[in-house]
Amino acid sequence: MLLALALLSATTAPSLPGKTAPRTPAQQPISAPDLPDSAWARDVCFPDARTIVIADWDGLSHTSKDGGATWTSADMGAVVRSLAIDERGVLWGLYRWHGIHEPSTASLVWSDDLGSSWHELVLDPRVCMPESFVAGWTELTLLAADGQLWRHLPAEPESFDNWSKLGQPNPDASGACGERWSEEALLVSSGTSVFTSSDRGESWQLLHREGVVDFLLPLEEQRGQGSIRHEALTRTGKLITLDARLESRAGAQRWHFSGARVTRELAESSIVFHAIRARDHFVLCGETRGAAALGLLVGAKTERELPGLAGNQTVQVRAGFDGPWIVGKGVYRLSKEQDRWELVWPKR
Repeated sequence: MLLALALLSATTAPSLPGKTAPRTPAQQPISAPDLPDSAWARDVCFPDARTIVIADWDGLSHTSKDGGATWTSADMGAVVRSLAIDERGVLWGLYRWHGIHEPSTASLVWSDDLGSSWHELVLDPRVCMPESFVAGWTELTLLAADGQLWRHLPAEPESFDNWSKLGQPNPDASGACGERWSEEALLVSSGTSVFTSSDRGESWQLLHREGVVDFLLPLEEQRGQGSIRHEALTRTGKLITLDARLESRAGAQRWHFSGARVTRELAESSIVFHAIRARDHFVLCGETRGAAALGLLVGAKTERELPGLAGNQTVQVRAGFDGPWIVGKGVYRLSKEQDRWELVWPKR
């Protein structure tokens, strides 16, 4: 899914809007290996602390059960956009194609043997056109193109009857990323806005008039005091803080997101595709406005540019079992010395 990190700390990040200090150049450029076009990956997931599953652009999955030392491959039956793991440890992949001169198609694929074999569930795109999996739910949940949430309830045999609508659709949040915060509270984002629901998707409220590319791990948790701060990152590199409070209504306590504010600009003059918070720093990937590839390791006052990424929207960053991972032309993880990106897949 991008040198020394001792200088990087998000604990002293400014609370008011502002720009970061000038970027510091990498101590030593790291050249990207000459990889074949077949090395493009779409997503990676981590079923456990030793297992890695990658979905590539050719519709194949690649599984390693020894931390990346050896790999086995299988046909997924579809070129999936993203991967997820349900509560049983079953792997899921999401595929959709919005047709222009041809019919639209959509399907879900799943594997109950860590990617050794895959099964396909063909969907009717007029009923459910899946866009993304929603993080944070106990049950596997996806967000459809019309803003409808769908929840999976495991049953045999596997069929679309195992999926049920959750709440009401929010058409303004179509094509979005989503995050579950509590049993009732939801955050979803379209390309232009962030919406919240405190009743499991039955009703939706506009929270912020700029879309985000990723919701990040909570910055500060004070559930005992009834308040919370959540973070998200916009496509233009702005860090947004989302405030929520625990309120009592109709005899029940629920989390309500009450406001959003820009607290920092992490990547000036850049277009951000994906981001994660990793310990005391952020990892961003995207491209500069000049279309050059961008991979940043961002702390409180520094931005370190990490070379080796292709300037392509498929490049993304994921949180792995041992730190941040980069997914693009090849799959990389941050070295133990934290001074370079190590190629994990494909093996050279």
